[in-house]
Amino acid sequence: MPPEPATLPLGLVRYFHPATLAVPSNGLPLCRVLVYDQAMRTRQWVGAAAILLVCGAVQAQTPQLRIVGGAGVPGGTSAVTIELAGDSAAAAATADLDMRFPTDLVEVNPPVGTTCQIAPRLAATHQVGGRLLEPGLVTIAIFARNLVVAPLGDGLLATCGVHVLPDVEIPASAALTPEFAGIADSDGLELPVAGVAGAIAIGEVPCIGDCTGNRVVTVDEIIRGVRIVLGELPLSNCPAFDSGGGMVTISDLIAAVNNVLRGCPVE
Repeated sequence: MPPEPATLPLGLVRYFHPATLAVPSNGLPLCRVLVYDQAMRTRQWVGAAAILLVCGAVQAQTPQLRIVGGAGVPGGTSAVTIELAGDSAAAAATADLDMRFPTDLVEVNPPVGTTCQIAPRLAATHQVGGRLLEPGLVTIAIFARNLVVAPLGDGLLATCGVHVLPDVEIPASAALTPEFAGIADSDGLELPVAGVAGAIAIGEVPCIGDCTGNRVVTVDEIIRGVRIVLGELPLSNCPAFDSGGGMVTISDLIAAVNNVLRGCPVE
């Protein structure tokens, strides 16, 4: 049972966890405090009913679990990325996302563990899995590969291939909505996170390297693609460089250079 509301000696407050449980009418989130009992050598959570803390100043930035949709054409596959941002403390070690998608425009083919690929930077420490919960709703889990639970860190977590139905009338936009988003630390404790929606723009044949979407690839955009290959920029800085594999390859750069010289493809 959690302790009764009381003034907590500073020496007993071992760790502050600003996980938002609810937002009351005064706009201040309810928070939890992890109290370390020196006598019992145990840890326990003080529930939201016990203590109301002013967390606004503490929660300078809530981490975001982002869905970043790319471009797609009818009958093709669009690379949708799952990215973590704002985790400045590198506390998150696992992530879970329930993503809803319009079944009249796109589909996610099982198994999810094959449709989705873990980011190359996490391949040694994490893996991705999940399943279709119902038509139009897929759950994606990113979890530790072994007993050593490493932090995820900000950046690309996984890339999922979402198939665009062949009879879709263009232009169209397939909204990808986070129905649930969650992250947890290496002890399994939930951390605050906001899910950010994305969309797949279904329309013209993609123009690799066209970061601005104006159907023209410039030398500056080629330089941006090179920096993504070198790891100096995330793929989200210009998803147009990804031809569907969740990363920028030398072939993608060559195609982008051809688009500089010859213009974007029309079919």
